[in-house]
Amino acid sequence: MLIMAHDLEGRAAAALREWAERWGERWQWTAKKGAVELQISQRMTRGLGKCMPEQRVIRLNHVLLDEVNAALLRETWCHELAHQVVFDRYGTGSPPHGRLWGDLMRAAGFEPRVRIPMEQVVGLPKVSRGRGYQYLHQCTGCGKQFVTQRTDRRWRCAACRATGGEGRLIRFRKSA
Repeated sequence: MLIMAHDLEGRAAAALREWAERWGERWQWTAKKGAVELQISQRMTRGLGKCMPEQRVIRLNHVLLDEVNAALLRETWCHELAHQVVFDRYGTGSPPHGRLWGDLMRAAGFEPRVRIPMEQVVGLPKVSRGRGYQYLHQCTGCGKQFVTQRTDRRWRCAACRATGGEGRLIRFRKSA
């Protein structure tokens, strides 16, 4: 099985190749359709890995290379490689975290899990979800107010619309 790791060298690359070879034997899988390219991403902020099976690319978060995240590196690598194997065998017809994927994870010695709690990952930056704004909406008819994280010009006051009113809202953006 060919694993091309352009962004890695030394022990980490050797370990990833060795694990992939071992799992490939257990799964009776060889990369007949071409090498799988491994990329290490400095830009991933919310996830630990991503498999793009049609492009034969697996991207891993750079924080996994830290020694304290060694167990998570191994599990995430297996998780993403299992996606590639399922795609190679069954194409797009199999759910990403379905039974076939789970069977591969168990065969490799891992409990199949879709998400790893981010508290378990050392060095992952805290990323704010959203723009940091809230929106105050006020109905021009009844004066009712409500606050949301996002807004839409088409929104109307449901209470006023129910009684035949226009339900027009005035919006104010405020910092969260």
